[in-house]
Amino acid sequence: MQLPFCPVCSQENAKYYTSKNNFNLYKCSNCRLIFVYPLPQNNQEIYSKDYFSGSTGGFGYTDYDSDKEVMKPVLKKYLNFISKLLPGKGKLL
Repeated sequence: MQLPFCPVCSQENAKYYTSKNNFNLYKCSNCRLIFVYPLPQNNQEIYSKDYFSGSTGGFGYTDYDSDKEVMKPVLKKYLNFISKLLPGKGKLL
């Protein structure tokens, strides 16, 4: 079986990491990114109406506006890491 390729560094050495909410997560052996594979066909599978407030489906935010402040240092760390791997400026979804 071919392993999924990493969406950041394009290496084909990601290994199964764990499952959460019926999604398989893989960890890249090169850059250590953890990602969902295969990608869901429909974003509504993950982002339900309560994703940003309530998180009753087992994932999401209790209160996105409050939660995002404590996550800023972590997000900045990952953005710096990604920008070193992919130095060209572009859009991040």
